[in-house]
Amino acid sequence: MHMYDGYIRDVPQAQPTINASPIKFDGQGSHDRLIITVTNDENDVTVDITGAGDAAFIRNCMFSKLRITDGDYKNHQIYRVKPGQAVLGDPVTDDQLMKYCGTRADAKGTLKFRVQRAPTAPVLSQSAPTHGATPSTDLTAL
Repeated sequence: MHMYDGYIRDVPQAQPTINASPIKFDGQGSHDRLIITVTNDENDVTVDITGAGDAAFIRNCMFSKLRITDGDYKNHQIYRVKPGQAVLGDPVTDDQLMKYCGTRADAKGTLKFRVQRAPTAPVLSQSAPTHGATPSTDLTAL
């Protein structure tokens, strides 16, 4: 409370701002936006990740731009790629995604990722033993 013109009045307090540690530039120049390039078998798109607070936000932006539906997100993986579109290693984790975007993203989209469908596990068939295979014995019947 403060006194103005002889009257006591409430002064509105500034609301605290909560920041989820958005991605910032690493100081290599001043840019307005952080852009990454994302590709799949059909499209190459640029994605603006300026101010992204977490990896889920970045993944959502990537999948959305590639027109991958929400229900299909879990069936896709993200890989780093180098300029010739060669995949670099294993799929990136959320921590790696944040690290790469936080340190290598720029206003030109030179940081590149590839989104591709996750491999499915082979289905094991319950077929009869093949020739030469020894059938198993049920020891509980003995």
